[in-house]
Amino acid sequence: MKKGFTLIELLVVVLIIGILAAVALPQYERAVKRSRAAVLMPLIRSICDAQKRYYMANGAYSDTFDNLDISMPAGGTFGSNHGTLYYADFSCYIHMGNGATPVSLYCSSKKVPEISLEKYFVSTKMNCWVNEPSGHGLCRSLSGLQEPNVSNSIGAEGYNW
Repeated sequence: MKKGFTLIELLVVVLIIGILAAVALPQYERAVKRSRAAVLMPLIRSICDAQKRYYMANGAYSDTFDNLDISMPAGGTFGSNHGTLYYADFSCYIHMGNGATPVSLYCSSKKVPEISLEKYFVSTKMNCWVNEPSGHGLCRSLSGLQEPNVSNSIGAEGYNW
């Protein structure tokens, strides 16, 4: 008598592995994107804290990163006007309001194009803007909210927490 596996047994094992991979891969990709976005949160908070300190000292928010008392994260670079910060795969810029005054820090990523993060300087809350329909799940996981609760002037949905 020969020992070994039959062709049917091998096909069943391959089928089971394929089904498990099909279920696990989207969850893994979501977790990777969520962690990439979460890495940026401490940087956003430190920049906004520096903006608050600058405001207390000067009576206005800074329109460049040069004026802020933060150290550049390892691997980070400034744009040509020093109003943009490039860090890892993210770019953050100081968003100017209607009166040409700095109002928020806006960050987006090439590797996580579904969402953008925005932190207003005068608020303690953060916005997660949905750029693509698949971004709702990422914003839900970052904010803890189930439904969008804000929109902007062009009708984009966001999660404010």
